[in-house]
Amino acid sequence: MVQTPIPSEILYPDSDGKPMADNTVQYRWIVRLVSNLKQLLKDQVAFVTGDLLWYPVQIDTLMPQ
Repeated sequence: MVQTPIPSEILYPDSDGKPMADNTVQYRWIVRLVSNLKQLLKDQVAFVTGDLLWYPVQIDTLMPQ
């Protein structure tokens, strides 16, 4: 039997409304750290990112964290 998946009613936000950095200096440090970690871990299984809202499992986005 073939079934059509039911679309999820959960909407995942793509922003938390907060800035990634408060100023250019903080932003440059974030970029530098992420870039260096990517280079350092390039031969390993790793996930490196800067400012990212990531949802590895289905959750209720309205539930307080």
